[in-house]
Amino acid sequence: MEYGEHLYNRLGYVGKHEYILQKLRELGRLLICSRKTTPLKTINDHIRPANFMHVVQAVKHVAGYDRETQTYKCLSLALKIGHSLSKIAMLVESQANVQNDYSAAKDVRTFRRVYDAKWNELISAASLRTLQESKWNAPQLLPFTKDVQTLHSYLDVQQKHIQSKLSTETSPETWTQLAKVTLTQVILFNRRRAGEVSKMPLSAYLSQNPSDPQEDVNAALSDLEKKLSAF
Repeated sequence: MEYGEHLYNRLGYVGKHEYILQKLRELGRLLICSRKTTPLKTINDHIRPANFMHVVQAVKHVAGYDRETQTYKCLSLALKIGHSLSKIAMLVESQANVQNDYSAAKDVRTFRRVYDAKWNELISAASLRTLQESKWNAPQLLPFTKDVQTLHSYLDVQQKHIQSKLSTETSPETWTQLAKVTLTQVILFNRRRAGEVSKMPLSAYLSQNPSDPQEDVNAALSDLEKKLSAF
């Protein structure tokens, strides 16, 4: 909970709430796994130097480590949990120093030294290797221009149909359909992930430059790109 409070104080704006929830869910999964497979019961147990190998065991288990192939099912989970544990250790050490609990601070410093010396060897190296190998074998699929044109034409027809429908009868369902079509058009135009576009404020959308593009820029655009830029 204190780690969540730290993240909220540092990244507390609405756009980062899901990120904070994700970090806490990752630690929750680790804690559940640790209680089933190791003697560790609390997060504080995970940052004690004597428990380091139990922590390694639990992280490997929750990330789906395969001993035979030395690969992980959840490629980045082990890396993310390791980063969170390192941050928690720093927070606990700071709190112990503020409270003049130098014995606890020394214990956490020892854990951090062990972490720095062994974590990459036992966890990170295999995770990064698995992540890199998965990228080698992942083909990059690019859409055909004809497919993009077909999608854009379909969205254009749907937009006009829904707007016509709204002019005669309004309903929450119709507004939702229009919002989805508009969001898809913006994603298609910017070629960005849905999460990035969905966080764009309305002010940015409304402050678009209505002026015509310069002639030399226009000459370099295809008919499809000209139509998209008009959007």
